[in-house]
Amino acid sequence: MREPKRIKRILEKIVILWENSPDLRFGQFIQNIFGSAVNDQFFSKFTINLYSS
Repeated sequence: MREPKRIKRILEKIVILWENSPDLRFGQFIQNIFGSAVNDQFFSKFTINLYSS
């Protein structure tokens, strides 16, 4: 079983970050955090390989 306490720990960090940018909608906030992963060459190759299998 995965560590259930990780959820609260991660969400607490999200709250801290999001409170610094309260004008952002949740989708914008998440895109700002993870959006660069979509353009990352390693991530792109990884997802292509993942879905090609």
